[in-house]
Amino acid sequence: MKPPMRPQELNMELLRISSFNEMDGQQVYYDLLIHKEWWTAIYYTCEGCALPMAKNERPVIHGDLICLRDMATDSYNGATLFIIPENGHSRDIQTLARKKWNADEVWELDKAEASSRLGTTQPPTVVRIWWD
Repeated sequence: MKPPMRPQELNMELLRISSFNEMDGQQVYYDLLIHKEWWTAIYYTCEGCALPMAKNERPVIHGDLICLRDMATDSYNGATLFIIPENGHSRDIQTLARKKWNADEVWELDKAEASSRLGTTQPPTVVRIWWD
């Protein structure tokens, strides 16, 4: 029996097998392997969004289980790639995402959002890449 994959390998494999519209998962996967010195971690996901609610109501997260919904059909419906770049490589990654990966949105999370989403007071830089 083959040993289980590590979390980073699992995310890379999900990325490799995903392709839709302008997103070519194999190209992104191979470029990340070629430029491994540019990043420390990646996370490929179907990013949900919180719908606005009335005061004191629990927010409703929309779309966060789309990947789960599609797994029964052997599909992974991710659209957002988060990358923690090595120091000095955020712009390299962003340029690659815009020019070669045809991403629709590319930016760095601001420190407050990165801190909140990563659960740390000293967050690293996080690049968010999204395909429509």
